[in-house]
Amino acid sequence: MHKRNILISAFAVCPPLPDGKIHPGSEYSCAWNLIKAIDETDQFNLTILIGSSDRKFGSYENLNYVNLKNTEFVKVSQNSLGKVILKLLEYLRINPEYWLIWPFLLKQWNKAAFKKAILLCSQKKFDLVHQASPGGFKNPGYLWKLNIPSYWGPVYGLYYLDPRMALNQSFIYFLKCILANILNFLTFRMRYVSQAAKYYDYICTGTTEAQEKFSNVYSRKTKIIYENALNNLDEIQQNINSKDKSSYEILWCGSIDYRKNLRLFLDSLCDISTESIVAHIAGDGPNFQIMKDYYEEHIKNNTIADVIFHGHISQDKLFKIMQNAHVLVFTTMADANTSAIFEALARGLIPITVDGHGFRSSLSYKNGILVNVNNEYDKISRDFRDAIEKLQDFSSREIYYQNIIQNAYKISWEEMIERHKNIYFK
Repeated sequence: MHKRNILISAFAVCPPLPDGKIHPGSEYSCAWNLIKAIDETDQFNLTILIGSSDRKFGSYENLNYVNLKNTEFVKVSQNSLGKVILKLLEYLRINPEYWLIWPFLLKQWNKAAFKKAILLCSQKKFDLVHQASPGGFKNPGYLWKLNIPSYWGPVYGLYYLDPRMALNQSFIYFLKCILANILNFLTFRMRYVSQAAKYYDYICTGTTEAQEKFSNVYSRKTKIIYENALNNLDEIQQNINSKDKSSYEILWCGSIDYRKNLRLFLDSLCDISTESIVAHIAGDGPNFQIMKDYYEEHIKNNTIADVIFHGHISQDKLFKIMQNAHVLVFTTMADANTSAIFEALARGLIPITVDGHGFRSSLSYKNGILVNVNNEYDKISRDFRDAIEKLQDFSSREIYYQNIIQNAYKISWEEMIERHKNIYFK
């Protein structure tokens, strides 16, 4: 069978790393899981344009752990303007991933990737070009300009941050959310994005919110394909069976910043009636000490939960916690189909999340609990607490376990890759 040649632009890619090495995060896993799964079909020759494997522009150390037989990685350096800006940011000690700067730097990298793509297309015939990673709507790239069938997605990030939730945490963050919502509205309608929305031959979206926005603003019909999905389906039942029924452990994980909203999780532990509960908090971030202090002052004496702040831990340590835990609580104000949800489901955890964003579709099979966030903050906090208390009872968990197992294929990588292949073979 003739293998089709696919050129993929995936700025951020990182494979699983050996024990003890810190993984750069879920966006890097998203692209890796997609590339690996397509590579393993043995139906395509993949050429990947990559800009980073470890959160730094032009750093590729983690590619040493790649072993794929149908995939070639082509390193793409930042363009001249991007390099100047990076040098200036380094001098000023400003993180290039700062939310107002990062999209601009990524746009410059996409310009360099497009030039590299032109060169590669002059040397080799490609059947399709795919703008894949990162999947935010601010990153459409320029591959649609090539005279080759073009594909963009999964696209996500088309959400609005809830100002009420933001105000409950910080007035400065509240103002930042207002500004971010305005910028998201305007950016989605700017020429860079609007041309991509018009001229890419195929587009898929990662969330129902993004799907609705493309339909309403650009009259583009898009298929839903998650940027993350379930792996190792045959191990889910075994992982569920191995859970200790005599204990009850819950997990919150992620970057400890305002957007991830750890405070809501801590508030939900207040006055909880569940006995012998262990609450793991895995992650680090700018608000780590603020949240530890908040716990000490407002939560510690008002909860019977044993709360453990682990800080930033390696991926293998996180997975060990997941193996023993029963529930994942996700209180983020905005996210797509974050890898933590699927990693937790694969290890037999039942997610409790906000009712919105990517969760509304990936947890639409009664395989988790969705909490309505259109209420007052105290009501939202109580609803999270009630959900946590409900799932201490094994008979309540059993219903969700059955739904997780019965619907696993619908949110699996096997299903997502079939959807990608339907486009790759067009």
